Amino acid sequence: VFGRAMVIIGIYNYSTTNMHHQMVEKVIRSKILFFDSNPVGRIFTRFSKDISVLDILLPGVTVFATFGLFRTITVVITLAVIHPLLLIVVALALFLMILILKRALGPLRESQRIDSVYRGPIHSSFTNVVNGLVTLRAFERIPYFRGMFIDQLEKSCNVTFTYFAINRWMAMTFDSVCVMFTLSVASFSLYGKGKIDNDVLAFSL
Repeated sequence: VFGRAMVIIGIYNYSTTNMHHQMVEKVIRSKILFFDSNPVGRIFTRFSKDISVLDILLPGVTVFATFGLFRTITVVITLAVIHPLLLIVVALALFLMILILKRALGPLRESQRIDSVYRGPIHSSFTNVVNGLVTLRAFERIPYFRGMFIDQLEKSCNVTFTYFAINRWMAMTFDSVCVMFTLSVASFSLYGKGKIDNDVLAFSL
């Protein structure tokens, strides 16, 4: 487990370092049209939030996902040896999880896309206010920019809340499928009590 975690983290660190270097090189060598069509805040978001997701979030999720995948494969093999009829329950649970995943992936991707769109103006507004603070104070335009900044921040928070709501819905439905699978296994175990060969039971243990 420790070796797998170190390998995965090393792969992600190497990948994100190369990606960051390529991004810097592309941005530095970009034409002026690129900076006219892409706000500074959007570029900041790519270098801050997106890279931090690759550096911090994905390695832990990958370690957890690989552990769950190997454990699931082991459980399915054991169930197939003990009671082959349980493979029907496994197939049904897998089908339901694929349906849930297909239903949730679209809104999750869209919320992430909208979050990157709304997060860019926040960085741009903050940079503009800091650079022109003296002028804004002289013309008493700080309340206007404060209201605009709060409006942009509220839009970004709404998108983030939507993302977490979809994520929680997906987690609850996955847990419901897992509960159904556990109840099915328990029911088959009670039904097969005294009918399973002791050698097979010793193998499963």
